[in-house]
Amino acid sequence: VPVRQWVLSFPWPLRMLFASRPQALSRCLAVITRAIQADLAQRAGLKATDGARTGIVTLIQRFGSALNLNVHLHMLVLDGVYTWAHGRARFHRVGASNRKCLEGLLDRLIRRLLRRLTHHGWLVPDPEQPWLDLEPADAVDSLTAASIRYRIAVGPEAGRRTLLLKDPSLARSDILPKALTADHNGFSLNAAVACQPHERDRLERLCRYITRPAQCSLSLQTYP
Repeated sequence: VPVRQWVLSFPWPLRMLFASRPQALSRCLAVITRAIQADLAQRAGLKATDGARTGIVTLIQRFGSALNLNVHLHMLVLDGVYTWAHGRARFHRVGASNRKCLEGLLDRLIRRLLRRLTHHGWLVPDPEQPWLDLEPADAVDSLTAASIRYRIAVGPEAGRRTLLLKDPSLARSDILPKALTADHNGFSLNAAVACQPHERDRLERLCRYITRPAQCSLSLQTYP
């Protein structure tokens, strides 16, 4: 069946929380996978009572392309859902979402994640916006915060931004928005990469790509 990669990244405060308190991210993974599964079932024209299920493999990557600390998710998700009836499984394919639906899904994810984190005491309730009350507990937390924010951690230049080298001659003004990407309040959700059922080599390359970092953890969900 077709497989799609979903990439979800978080704003800086939540990156700090998930890096130093991994149990908080564990609580959020169930919320994220259920929301994606519900979105797929809805786009397949199914109801909650139909018992639609998908399959998801989540890799938690801990750093970005600059080797900075950036906890984010790469998820391989079946591009559709299964239902079970009369002793047989049936796959309902859905294909790519559109930008409006993707933005709606991200909005639902943000609300549910903030509600879950507030419920478990990771975020402090506020009438306007929940906020993170997380003070560095030790030197490792201080280094973590600096890496997330691209800051120098120690020495006489501590607190200053790290040097970014840019060549003005390579700057482009015709860069288009990323395909199938929704961004809101520091969150980003991308679902542009997909593999068709016959593209097994492409799927293998995608699996190798998302598992190449040395520091990642794996979450596997399977359904009968």
